[in-house]
Amino acid sequence: SLEEWPLPVLLLRLYRRRTSGALHVSRPGGEKRIFLREGVPVMAESNLPSESLGVMLMDAGRITRDDYARVVEAVRTRRCKEGAALLGLELVAPRELYEALKQQVRRRLLDCLGWTRGSFALEAGAAPVEDASAFRCDPIPLVQEAIAIHWSPATLRAHLAAKLDAYAAATPRTEALVSRLFRDADVDAFVAGLGGDATLAA
Repeated sequence: SLEEWPLPVLLLRLYRRRTSGALHVSRPGGEKRIFLREGVPVMAESNLPSESLGVMLMDAGRITRDDYARVVEAVRTRRCKEGAALLGLELVAPRELYEALKQQVRRRLLDCLGWTRGSFALEAGAAPVEDASAFRCDPIPLVQEAIAIHWSPATLRAHLAAKLDAYAAATPRTEALVSRLFRDADVDAFVAGLGGDATLAA
């Protein structure tokens, strides 16, 4: 269950284990399928209409409601994906479509990383389409952003409760991990404090 294994925690665990496969996540009213390649998310499918490519572009003001209606009709009659319909109708350029697809994957991931109830199952070995690696999403800054968006300080402290009295020290991997984080004054101060002479709580 997601109550036992919050998705940010689970995603980092799967990344550490370099797990490949499909992570199925569900809650009432929503389902997602996250494809992992050696622990890195490379694709995310969703049954939420609000996360469709056409709706996302319409919300961003890139296409109109009439344009979106044409896309829906093209998908229905041609039995193609939204991306192919958008290109066929010349509503977006190839490069813009690529950037929109990358943003769609990130948006779907950030949304479900905030789910606090539901369930998950891992389908080991399941693989996405061959070109999915183009949409890979570094799990380190992704989880950092998700926690900043979805978790309160109290929630974060609760998840770290068992380790708050431990002394925080950098390891040989710390520098490489830190280089992938979004940096601001608070993050810099935290990193500077990893000298081993202060507890995690401090």
